[in-house]
Amino acid sequence: MSTCCICGDTFEARHAYGLCPACFSRDAARELDRLETSAYKAHKQGLATTLTLKQLLSVASDFKGLCAFCEEYTYIVIEMVDPAKGLIYDNVVPSCKACSHHKRYGFDVAEDRVKWYLSSDREQHNTPQNEEEIR
Repeated sequence: MSTCCICGDTFEARHAYGLCPACFSRDAARELDRLETSAYKAHKQGLATTLTLKQLLSVASDFKGLCAFCEEYTYIVIEMVDPAKGLIYDNVVPSCKACSHHKRYGFDVAEDRVKWYLSSDREQHNTPQNEEEIR
């Protein structure tokens, strides 16, 4: 017998997920996988990992399944606002891949890349250097 990690009911497990037949869905299973992956990474870094599936679903629902930063794209990553606090309910928000990348590496890197591009000679990038490139 197993206990459902959402409703707490006991049930006879037919799969490795801790979800009873009433709570099981592909979406819930995907979120459980996402949570377990994030918890594994946090644990490897020695961070607290107390976030439950029910709490994660609550946070995702609060943001309507969208990224907390841009509020435009569907979230893919569970982002820790303060990495030192760990994977806990009061420290996580959903994030799309792009916002997660920019949060991790800063928007400064993207801005520097754009400034470098705009300062370079565009003609050098776009014009052929010899007749072979023209053909």
